[in-house]
Amino acid sequence: WGMVPRHGHAMTTTAPTTTGDDQKLTWLAPRLAGLQLGASFTPNEREDANEMADRARERTNLSPLSMNGRWSLGGAALRLSAGRVHGRGAPGASQADRRAPLDDDAAGAEIGGGEWRIGACYRRLANPGHARDGRARAIGLAWRRDRWSTAIGHLRSRAAGTTTTPGRDKSDIVVLST
Repeated sequence: WGMVPRHGHAMTTTAPTTTGDDQKLTWLAPRLAGLQLGASFTPNEREDANEMADRARERTNLSPLSMNGRWSLGGAALRLSAGRVHGRGAPGASQADRRAPLDDDAAGAEIGGGEWRIGACYRRLANPGHARDGRARAIGLAWRRDRWSTAIGHLRSRAAGTTTTPGRDKSDIVVLST
């Protein structure tokens, strides 16, 4: 269940900015001892909207970096991930969030054994002037046996909000899945 006040803003994921299907160059290293690194370069963040980027008015040249790891020992499993997206601000942009630089950091971990999994993640979006400038964190617990499974998760978001919602917008989302 989730409740976001009218005109409220919330980060509904702890994943960093992905730049969707914008054109980009991406490099993924081969997995070595369970660890994999990746890097991308996105020259035009507005490509999804089928618009050409005016480099003076739109944020361009986003550079995401990421890593993930998977390890198993006996019946236990550990998975880790981290990502960082950086984009320069565009001084001539009409929107305040595009004038400011973007730094979006996220990290997560999952530990499992047998039929149980528990995971947690954290995101910090630093983008002054954007309604979602803030932090989000989540934790979840899941159980699975044969075809049956159930899970519960909680996501907490604290975002800057806008002039309509001054101060920090607060949101807590609880999900129960069977």
